[in-house]
Amino acid sequence: MQIRKPKKGIGVPKQTPENNLIKEVESLISEQLHEIDWSNFENKLIENKFFETGMVKQKNVYANVLIELAGGRANELIKIIALADIVKIRGISPAIIKVLYENDLDTTLENLKFTAEIEGTEIREFSCGLLHNLFIKHGIKKILDKVKNWINHENEGVRRVVTEGLRPRLMMVKHIDELKKNPSLLKPILQKLLDDNSLYVRKSVANCLNDVSKDHPETLLEWTIEWTKLDKISKERTFIINRALRTLVKNGDEKALKILGYTDIAELKIDWKNTLTEKVQINSILPFELTIKNNSSSEAKIVANLEIDAPGKNEKRRLFQYQFGKASIKKEEAKTITKKIHFTHKTTQNKEKGTYIIRLFINSIDFGTQQFIY
Repeated sequence: MQIRKPKKGIGVPKQTPENNLIKEVESLISEQLHEIDWSNFENKLIENKFFETGMVKQKNVYANVLIELAGGRANELIKIIALADIVKIRGISPAIIKVLYENDLDTTLENLKFTAEIEGTEIREFSCGLLHNLFIKHGIKKILDKVKNWINHENEGVRRVVTEGLRPRLMMVKHIDELKKNPSLLKPILQKLLDDNSLYVRKSVANCLNDVSKDHPETLLEWTIEWTKLDKISKERTFIINRALRTLVKNGDEKALKILGYTDIAELKIDWKNTLTEKVQINSILPFELTIKNNSSSEAKIVANLEIDAPGKNEKRRLFQYQFGKASIKKEEAKTITKKIHFTHKTTQNKEKGTYIIRLFINSIDFGTQQFIY
């Protein structure tokens, strides 16, 4: 069995003494606000522990130091930074908005709408994070009343900042408990974008709906049934529905599978090869192979999922779920699906020794089990 050590990433990237944009930021600002003395810019960052903090907080340190040194011209920083030639510098701009207009909601939103239009991953993601936190701070209804018309804006970044900012479980920021408890306010906003022509926006709409599925699966299923009742729905809407239901499909939810047209497996011939050794060591690559023959009179649509029932601490068991694969199989056709799972320790959780039981589900039907000992 193949052994492979886990790849270790560097985590969330941040600026270091060896790799940073301080000189580039200083050059940009001094060129635009040349009458201000920027010679102490780097020292001020270091005094504020710039290199000792993570990426998100580094943006805040940048913002505070820039605002302090710019004095009465601090309001000009937003556009100067947002329009920088170096894309990664643009991500500082939402932090400047947050600090500069903390007590002026309307001006914050006015500037946030501007930064959402600007190209660049960091400036748009930090703009989404800022709006997300405003929803938490001021309440959904108050902010939504001010930004709901943004979903009609011609710029995809402005439309997306609303849908992404409204995600109940947006990553790397605090969750919106108000929407996790009651997602009903999301429906009228998201349904207006179901046929949006921007893939950038559609992915965000689907991700927001997928967040809903984790706390209110029945609510999302009701919405999607309503949204797919038309005789013919657009390819854009089809994309969103498929992506929105991905967690429920992965979990084998029967209603989600039915909405997406997955097949009754009774007329399928299924061969799940046992490719596992009796004993497995850490860092092993676990290979799986599944062959499906369609004996029905029409095309079959399937999704195969694996569930690993694993030992936990204190005799408790833990469940891990993986999507094996999806396939559309023409009548009388056979398809083979393969998957490899890296059996390794996670960053925060080591694998426990004992018996691991693998269950295969095809279109939510429990097909069989395999097992190994670690």
